[in-house]
Amino acid sequence: MTNGCRGLLAHADRFMNPTWEKGGLYYPRNDRAWDGEGNRTGVDTMTGNIMLGYSRLNIPDGLWALYNRPWTAEHFAEPHVVSQEGVFDLRRAYYHRDSHTLLLTARPRDGKPSDVSLTVANAPSRPWTLSVDGVAVAGSDGPEHSSAARVVADGDTLHLGTALDAETTLALRWS
Repeated sequence: MTNGCRGLLAHADRFMNPTWEKGGLYYPRNDRAWDGEGNRTGVDTMTGNIMLGYSRLNIPDGLWALYNRPWTAEHFAEPHVVSQEGVFDLRRAYYHRDSHTLLLTARPRDGKPSDVSLTVANAPSRPWTLSVDGVAVAGSDGPEHSSAARVVADGDTLHLGTALDAETTLALRWS
């Protein structure tokens, strides 16, 4: 994130009434363009619901890459998360082709522990191992349930579950 973007978001957070609702951050519409001290306070629905939120998520050249290097059918055939349940933010879901590893980073919202469930589609029909913060906890060749995680295989779909009390990285690796 550039310094200009950080400055814009700092201004929005100070003067544009950031509001959390149902686990999501937005800036409510405000037709009053300026406050009494000359600070920009106006927010239209596109800015408050889309553009400010997107600017928090965008990576350098992210939008450019989306248009100039679109994903291929190969990308959509890789293992990926298709659903999630629980009160948490899935901060990363990335399949690393070279290591055959789906990396998932999750964090409970508001610092409150949460049970989470994730469904992964397009799981290869090869042996797999699930690690939680670098420790192997389940695998297709061993127990699919442990005190740290549970996994249910259903064809090319895996259902993962674990408890979160802090930011946690799950690594699902196929051999």
